[in-house]
Amino acid sequence: VGRFVVAAKDLPTGQLVLTETPVVFGPKQSSPLVCVQCCGALLELRVCDRCGLPLCLSCSDKNLDVSSATDHQAECLLFSQNQVKFSFRSSEEAVKVYSMVTVLRLLMKGNWEQFESHSAQRTDSPIWIYNQKFVVPLVSQLRDGGPDGQLLFSSDMIH
Repeated sequence: VGRFVVAAKDLPTGQLVLTETPVVFGPKQSSPLVCVQCCGALLELRVCDRCGLPLCLSCSDKNLDVSSATDHQAECLLFSQNQVKFSFRSSEEAVKVYSMVTVLRLLMKGNWEQFESHSAQRTDSPIWIYNQKFVVPLVSQLRDGGPDGQLLFSSDMIH
């Protein structure tokens, strides 16, 4: 499953073949404690003052600057509008939200439908069950403009 490129000729080791900007950037599910914006390692749990997600000091300062649009600013605003503030007792607990952050960023970009869906193949797989348990309950309750707005994402969209 997936797409790939095959070279028509032998390439020297280290030859740059393709560069591409990622569609979405965020911490991976199995990451140790990292900043949700830059993905830099955090030695101790430090969080965003507004939404409570793990954020390093440098990115925390950028988060206050409304002229520098970051991925975290967008999700932070959405969480704030929906009166969601995370509160973690430990680093181990904080890293459990990473898959939610990356999925939410893709959904917020609005171009996720351009990708192949593997939902049918993933149904009831360990990652599907994990997402159903930890990602869907929160993301499916987020509303446009806050508690009285329209629901933004369905369970099917999230999977």
